[in-house]
Amino acid sequence: MDASGLTDESTETESDRLNRELNEFLQELRVAQNGILIIVGFLLVIPFTQRFANVTDFERAVYYLSFLTAGAAAVVIVAPVSYHRMVFRRHDKHSLVTRGNQMAQAGLGLLGIAILGVLVLVTDFLFSSLPLVAVVSALYVGIVGSLWYLLPLQSRIKASEPWRPDRLAAALNRPEERPAHTYSRGGVGWGGRSRTCNLLVQSELPYHLATPQRARRQLAEVATKSTNYIE
Repeated sequence: MDASGLTDESTETESDRLNRELNEFLQELRVAQNGILIIVGFLLVIPFTQRFANVTDFERAVYYLSFLTAGAAAVVIVAPVSYHRMVFRRHDKHSLVTRGNQMAQAGLGLLGIAILGVLVLVTDFLFSSLPLVAVVSALYVGIVGSLWYLLPLQSRIKASEPWRPDRLAAALNRPEERPAHTYSRGGVGWGGRSRTCNLLVQSELPYHLATPQRARRQLAEVATKSTNYIE
């Protein structure tokens, strides 16, 4: 942050934001693709093993449903790549990021179902115990539901509004509506005279970023960098 109190986040343009979000999305997509490839490879090998002939009708149905779900997850996760190729150099990065996010969420949901099917299949094949299958399934649903959905939703509810360039422009173009904070610092100057510095810091952050914590951090950094005090 510079002496004016602006952060990199507050001065981020819409183009910079889209580039950052696209890079983050591609990195997350690689992680999801690796998980789906492992599940699909595992399910492809199972029918060609010798012991697969001994599975029950229930296990066979669970296997096929898991295989279909994993295949659908692979298709949905790879869909943003095809979407990107179709809109290449069409200046439609906003739609790519938005729809790619929706496809990724759908693919993760299908991946979670496919993993559940694999757990049910392996547990029932090894132990042939429906109560154990129910317990394992319940534990899996609870863990995945908490880590993949409940905790992120809780953070999403507590977090501020999404980034909006119109609010940033409004904050920059209407300084009279920017939240102002006054920072007072006293001290002893040359000759033992009392000196007081009153710093008026006008935050040029959009409203959803002008939190008290961020304001205090800005004031501390501005006060540290300010060396000229007004008597």
